[in-house]
Amino acid sequence: MDEELLELAQRYATRRRITLNERLGFGIHGIVFAAEDNTKPGFLAVKFHRERAPFERECRAYERLREEQIIRILGFNVPQLVWIDEGPKAFASGRPGFQIASDLER
Repeated sequence: MDEELLELAQRYATRRRITLNERLGFGIHGIVFAAEDNTKPGFLAVKFHRERAPFERECRAYERLREEQIIRILGFNVPQLVWIDEGPKAFASGRPGFQIASDLER
């Protein structure tokens, strides 16, 4: 696993006051961890991207889904965009009881 990406994940977790738990997945674009928010109840999935371009494509996809108010596709729930932070290239999305967050610091 990419040591630089793991360090990014730990810095992000410290800054956002979340606890990273098990790894949910990984691939060519980055890594996803289950996480807990230490400031409020709930669980998160946090995604860390290796490169800017895939991150920006994913953000645009979530923005388009939000604009079109799409919440289900073929019977599957679509995570809903919560926020995008252009500074650290972060976004969060989710559905009731679950969120996905992503952060890129390059």
